[in-house]
Amino acid sequence: LKMKIEPILKSDLNTILAMAKCLHDQHNWTGEFNHDWKKEFFERILTDNNFTLIKGIEENKIIGYAFAELQLISAISKSKCHIREIYIEEVYMNNGFGSQLLNEIITWGKLNNVFGFSADVAIENKYNAGDFFKHHGFKPRSVHYNLDMPM
Repeated sequence: LKMKIEPILKSDLNTILAMAKCLHDQHNWTGEFNHDWKKEFFERILTDNNFTLIKGIEENKIIGYAFAELQLISAISKSKCHIREIYIEEVYMNNGFGSQLLNEIITWGKLNNVFGFSADVAIENKYNAGDFFKHHGFKPRSVHYNLDMPM
């Protein structure tokens, strides 16, 4: 199955934000999902060339989204592409749609002459995203540790 992939528009943000909340909840991240902050963040980066925000459409319905950013590594004056989020509605999983979003991001990164790609995966990930990235040739390099402080 091949879905249509298009840039996210400001008019898509309510749908995308609902999906972002699902992604937040699936990862057992600490803290509440901050809808207003995320909306403001997405609105700000919609026109920033250092980010790509894309949506997947199947049967005229947004079924997923992804976004990534170029991160300049100043020591070598080159950028890598960091995949921030990939989300597919659960009923559409395991049909290659996540792979299609990832491939679109990889194409965008190559057009921007990146030296590589990275993604962070939550350890408590309901859908084992680590296997998804390994399937696409990503290799685990490190574990990121956090110390959450009470608010």
